[in-house]
Amino acid sequence: MQSAGTRSASTKEGLDISLVTSLAYDNNIFQTPDNETASAVAQIEPTIGWTVGERDKAWLRLAYEGAVVLYLSRQEDSRIDNRVTMEGGIKGKSVALAYSARWAKLGSPSADIGGASDRYEWGGGIEAVYSPKGKVSYIVSADRSVIDLVEPGFFDFYQSSFGIAAAYRYSPKTEVELAYRIGKIEVDGAGSQTYQRFGTQVNWAPRSKLRFSLAGGLEHRNYESGSGSEPYLAARVDWTPRAKTAFFLEAYRREETSSALEGENYKLVGIRAGVNQRLRDGWSVALEAGRESADYFNVVGGDSSGREDTITYIRPSVRYALSEDAEIAFLYQWSKNDSSDPGFGYSNQQLGLSMNYRF
Repeated sequence: MQSAGTRSASTKEGLDISLVTSLAYDNNIFQTPDNETASAVAQIEPTIGWTVGERDKAWLRLAYEGAVVLYLSRQEDSRIDNRVTMEGGIKGKSVALAYSARWAKLGSPSADIGGASDRYEWGGGIEAVYSPKGKVSYIVSADRSVIDLVEPGFFDFYQSSFGIAAAYRYSPKTEVELAYRIGKIEVDGAGSQTYQRFGTQVNWAPRSKLRFSLAGGLEHRNYESGSGSEPYLAARVDWTPRAKTAFFLEAYRREETSSALEGENYKLVGIRAGVNQRLRDGWSVALEAGRESADYFNVVGGDSSGREDTITYIRPSVRYALSEDAEIAFLYQWSKNDSSDPGFGYSNQQLGLSMNYRF
């Protein structure tokens, strides 16, 4: 079951606490193609954070996010997800430094693996920005991430990368960035992969009610056997025609490494859109829908599995704001994976009620 509420990082100094609780009916809790298991699912998601300093000078935030997931008809499969994050930064007249670190123990479903997957995730990143007088800024960044899957039948993932970029602020409404990134990926069963990514990012806000963000370019990968070049894309449009109405449209295309199929990567292409409409007396309605396809191919030499997944979902919701800090939500989600591999296809429906509160 997906999180029923939105957990956003606090920007205020000091202690912040929030809580999301929900109760839902899920007709396929493990997202299996056959022998579906239905259950009522209770979920409790606390967030506890502490922030010190000012974000325009020097600051640090530590936070814990938990998720207690209780399957009322399958209590032996209940789980607790834990996530700890640290982020911060230092900002001077012409130089800014940002850093982050994270650790998590999770069991939420993964489309690549199919169903729930117990795993550990950790990593971190650092970014330095030099902004001399003028409209050009220079950026240097590095990151490291690890996914350690508990079940021995799946494949652990290790990735490191380093990047440089130059950003040109044409006007307060338009910024263009040119970037280059080099990285290395190691996956059990797939050997190592190196990649180079050349791209650009454009942020454009022609009006206060309309914003565009476009990042794209070309990525070249060297595999254990052979190499390949593919375009990548991450684009989003946000439009607020009126004070109470908001639309968004998002599209993406990228290459990922599989943890489920030995020696394979997959091309991930997706689109999603949504609308949120605030009504009278604290009520609001929203609708989000999306479609995502994953096409698998071999990168170590040999036959490919030929697996192709197409996931479609529709997610309407109705929310009522009890106060500035409390909200109740009525949620429904329908999703389906039309996979060419019968072991990964599934159909799923969730219907529930959520209470979100920020202390």
